[in-house]
Amino acid sequence: MEYVKDKAIILSTRDYGEADRLVAFLTQHHGKVIGIAKHARKSKRRFVNSLDIFNLVEIEYGERRLPGLVFIKKAILVESFSGLREDILKLSCAGLIAESIKETVPEREKQPEIFELLAGSLIEMEISKDPINVSCLSLWRLLSLLGLSPRLGTCLICKRKTSTHGMWNFDPHVGGTVCIEHRKKGRAMTILSKGIISLLERTRGTEIERLWRFKFRPDDKISVLQMLVGYIQCHIDRPLKSMYVLFQLGYNVNFRKTCEKVFNNKNSVLSC
Repeated sequence: MEYVKDKAIILSTRDYGEADRLVAFLTQHHGKVIGIAKHARKSKRRFVNSLDIFNLVEIEYGERRLPGLVFIKKAILVESFSGLREDILKLSCAGLIAESIKETVPEREKQPEIFELLAGSLIEMEISKDPINVSCLSLWRLLSLLGLSPRLGTCLICKRKTSTHGMWNFDPHVGGTVCIEHRKKGRAMTILSKGIISLLERTRGTEIERLWRFKFRPDDKISVLQMLVGYIQCHIDRPLKSMYVLFQLGYNVNFRKTCEKVFNNKNSVLSC
C-alpha cells in the first residue's frame, strides 16, 4: 500500500465498529479525505490525542480496497487549538465552519486556499472575542472559494442595483437578493441592508490575515449568519447539525424549524 503524508485538520470524527474511528479531514495538498483509523480507540501509540476535531496533525494514510475510504496509518498532533474547547460559543462556531467545509467541499480535490482559510479561522476564533463575526467572514470566504458566492449586486428578477435601495431581501433558494416588489410571499428570507452588502463586497480578495479586520454591527452579523446558513442548507439540501448548539445558545437566526429537525439526532453535533 502506497502512503501519503500531509498536514491535515480534523473536520469530524466518530466511533466505527468496536475499536475504529471514522475520520473526515482536510489536507493541505490533497483536499478533503475520509478514512478509517483502525484500533484508534485502543491505540496508545499511533493516535494519542491526535484525532480530535479541529486538531492540526501530520497525517499518513493509504488507499484501501473499500471505495471512498482511506486507511489512516498514523497521525501526529501539531496544534490542538485548546482555546476553542474552553468556550462553548467558540467551539460551536468552529463546528459550524468545519461542518460547512465537510458538507460543501468535494473529496480528493486540491483546496489549499480552503485549508488556509480553515487554519486561519481556527487561529482567529481561538483569540477572538466575537466568534459569530469570525464565522460570518469565514463562511462568506468559503463560498467565494467554492465559486458559490451569493449574488448581491442586483435584484435577480428586475436587475435593479442594490445600491439604489437601503434594504433588500435575500432568497436562499435562488442564491441572491431580490427587491421588495419581487419577493415571493410565504418564503423565508433575510433582510439585508445596503451597508451589509457593501461590507461583504469589500472583503472580496482580501488576504486571510486581513480578513478578520472587517467587523459587522451586532444586529448585522446575525442577519449575515442567517443568510449564509440558510444558503448553505439550501445548497446541500439538509440542515447543518452544528446549528443545534448555536440554537440552544440563542442564535436561532430564524431557522427554528430547520434546527428542530436535528434536535433528536443522537449523534454528536461534531460527528461525521
